[in-house]
Formats: sequence, structure tokens, C-alpha cells
Amino acid sequence: YQRRVRGSRGLIMPMRLFHTLLIAATATALPSFPLFYSANDARIQYHGRWAMDGSKAQADWPCVGLEFSIHVNADQARAGFLWHGPRTRIRVTVSDVNTGETISDQVVSGPFVSLPFDCNPCTHNLDFPQPGIYKVFVRKLTTSAPYGSGLGRQLISPSIVNFFGVTLAGAASLGAPPPRATRRVQFIGASDTAGYCVDGSADTGSFMTILDGWRFENCDSGNVGNLGRELEAEISVQAISGIGLTQNANAKQQWQLGPLSMPGYFNRTMMSQSTPVWDFETWGADLVVVSLGGNDFNHQGNNVPSNATFSQKYENFLLDIFKVSPSDTAVVSICGQGSPGEEAFDPDNNRCRPCPHVDDANQAFTKKHGGKYKTDYIFVPCDGSVMTGKGDVGCDGHKNRLGQAEVSRFLAPKLKQIMSWS
Repeated sequence: YQRRVRGSRGLIMPMRLFHTLLIAATATALPSFPLFYSANDARIQYHGRWAMDGSKAQADWPCVGLEFSIHVNADQARAGFLWHGPRTRIRVTVSDVNTGETISDQVVSGPFVSLPFDCNPCTHNLDFPQPGIYKVFVRKLTTSAPYGSGLGRQLISPSIVNFFGVTLAGAASLGAPPPRATRRVQFIGASDTAGYCVDGSADTGSFMTILDGWRFENCDSGNVGNLGRELEAEISVQAISGIGLTQNANAKQQWQLGPLSMPGYFNRTMMSQSTPVWDFETWGADLVVVSLGGNDFNHQGNNVPSNATFSQKYENFLLDIFKVSPSDTAVVSICGQGSPGEEAFDPDNNRCRPCPHVDDANQAFTKKHGGKYKTDYIFVPCDGSVMTGKGDVGCDGHKNRLGQAEVSRFLAPKLKQIMSWS
């Protein structure tokens, strides 16, 4: 039989011929039927704390990552990964496994709000210049609560990245997972650790910082990302802007950051959810770097903890860390890393103000527990010898990429020495 298929001139085409041409055109457009590999495929490797929800992976701590390898056997191979993340930025790098060359390096942003007609999941396409083996690495640059973990968190849902899987088409296949780094480093801290305002500038207004601050967060170009690469280590980051040990920044206005300080979040798989608790046996750190204390003593007026109170809380928290860590884990406390001009920007902010308290707390812990646990302390000066204050300040008085890199260059050799890492 035949059916009328009319074009601009009213031509009549036999239906069988129409089907043949349609199939041929489709075969030309799609080299092969796309294959889908879900997020729980064993060849996809995760860094940091992720929660599996069926065949979907979720995370909200900054600098969580995932990686996989793709074998490309011919031209016109295509790949993509499916994801979704309101108020989330991710960095996607593709590198040639054999040469180490970076093929592409992109920062991709999710929407400010997720609307019904938006893609969910969204597909980010990956292109390959020629046949070969490629490693794809994806890292979350942003925090869970860009509007604070208090009222802002209640009004605006957390910034969670959802990863659904990988699609492949043409002569491409999912390969064995890339080899993991043998060293593991965990970073625990506040805004500097989280990469707050790393991609901002000193000219970024406070209104933009408050409204759109998540667009300037970048932990991977901050100190933790730098040190992970310099130490050749896999990293896990538990960092929240404004967080403290005994109290959070502006503690009298608890609506800003909520009642929990870092010890209340430390064991969470996802910062925004009290359950599930993280299974520490799945990932143990060789080194834990703790940067806490700044928010306990800055932005508080006279409402600051006593030295005894802070030392006791510090001891309790370090014991919590050692309790869930391998027996040979080292914990290094750091403090300082300020700019000589930061008090001019904010008179109630001096990153070196809490350092005597942090130093005393570390010494008291070492004196009491030094025979059992390995601890150390590094003071990062605020006098301009590390962070100069010249072109290294981002938005809201925080370090930009240059400022973070200055701190990384100061810390890296000292951490290597402590750990006896070449």
C-alpha cells in the first residue's frame, strides 16, 4: 500500500520507500545505539563522600569528585554524563591517559533554581579528538549551603549534585577505573577551606556576593585542590563557610548559621542531611588537615571562648577524628593565612587572632596524648610574607586563586616533611 506523504509540491511517496530513507538517515546521524552506564557501575570511581540512591549518586560537600575512563576506538565516538545540580558548579576535565595531556577543561554551572521545564537530568557532552584512552574527572566546586546553614538553608534547598550515569555512542566503551592515588588527605575547615570567593574579585560587590556567591566558590582552585595535586593525594573535604569549633561566626545571630558547629557535621555523608552517617571504614585518611578557630574568635565582639574551653573542645574533636581514622593517621592543625590588609576591610576579622589558642590547644593535646596519636601544628603568618595583599584578594575579603596558591606553596613542603613524603 502507499500513503500520501506531502511536501511543498504535494509529492506522493510509497510508505516502504519512506521508511527505508528514514532508517538510512537515522543510521547516518547515530553511529550506534547509545549505551547507558548507571552511576552505580563499578567502573565509575568516587572521591569524597557520596550517597547512593538506587542507581543515582548524590553529594553536597565541596570538592567531591568522580572519574572514569573511556576507550575510543574510532572517530565520531561520543560520550556524555548525566547530572543535575541547582546552584552547583562542576569542573570537567578530559585528559589523554597515554600522554597526560589535558584535552578539555570546563566549568559547568547548574541553574539558580530548578524549573519544571529544565533538563533533569542534563547531559554534558564529551568530545575526543582521536582514538585513544581518556580519563574523565568531574569535581564539585561549590558548597552545600551558599546562603548559610541556618535560615538560608531552610528557605533554599541545599546545593546537591546528582550524578545519573554515562552515555556512550559509536566506537566508545567504558574502561577499567583509573588507578587511585595511594595517599589520602582529608581537609576540615571553614570558608578558606571551602574555596569561598576564590573566583571573585575585590571589586565584586557585597550584594552579588550574598545573592550569587555560589558562582564564585571554587575549592578545586583553592588550597585544598592545590595541595591535593601537590601531594599527589586523593582528597575529601568537610568545609562550611562560617563554621567554627565551639561556635560559628556571628554566634549571637544563630539564625545565620544554625546551632551546629563542625563536630555536629563531621560524621555526615551529606552535609545537609543528618543521615546516613559516613562509613569511615570505606575511606581512611593518611593525613587530616584541620583549619578551625577563626570563626570562634572573629565576628564575635567579646563573646569568645576561654582558652580552657577552646582547648577542651579541640581535644574532644581531635579524639573524634582519631577514633574513626586508621591508627597511623596524622592530624595537622593550621592557623593564620591572613592578609596584612584584612583588618582594614573588616576590623573584626584577623585570621591570626585565634592562633595562640589553636597552638595552645594543640600543645595541650600533644602533651596529654602525644604517645598515642600523631599531631602537629603549622602557623601561616599574616604579615605579608605568605599572602601579600597585592592582587590576591577575591570577594568579601577572602583569597582569590593567587592568595590560595600562596598559602599552598607555604604549606606543601611542611606537610611533606611531616609525612615524610617526597
